[in-house]
Amino acid sequence: EDVPKYENVEWKKIGGAPPELIFLNEADEEFERIELKTLDRKQCNDLLTSKGFKLKAEAQENKEL
Repeated sequence: EDVPKYENVEWKKIGGAPPELIFLNEADEEFERIELKTLDRKQCNDLLTSKGFKLKAEAQENKEL
């Protein structure tokens, strides 16, 4: 439920498949894939942040309050 708070992040649910974070380059080619099934919500958010993804301005303002 936190995915919409991040810039340039999309969520696509695939039934029966384990959750994965897939990184694409500017040509939409996959260059990294990370399984998320063992991570909790905070760890997933920390992972996105560590990979350079930023919260959208609105989400960042709410976080600061």
